[in-house]
Amino acid sequence: MPNKKLIFKKLEEILKQLGHLKILAKIKEKQLVGDARNFYFAERVMERLIGAALDINMHMVADLTGEVPENYFDSFTALAKLNILPPSFAQL
Repeated sequence: MPNKKLIFKKLEEILKQLGHLKILAKIKEKQLVGDARNFYFAERVMERLIGAALDINMHMVADLTGEVPENYFDSFTALAKLNILPPSFAQL
């Protein structure tokens, strides 16, 4: 059984980072790319958001199949095979 506490903790992190993305979305591209602070903040927000999503993927696949995906892409395709994600999304 997947660890709900872990998954909810990761989902909270995703929501937090999405809040940061909303702030970043208001910054003009020139300010975002031209200002190192903004650029590295945006980069870090994306790293944390993606990392949390991948942690959920890997945890769910390992728990439900007993196998750890070889890579992050495989975590998406494995979730599609488990009917947790639509195959079209997993193949993006």
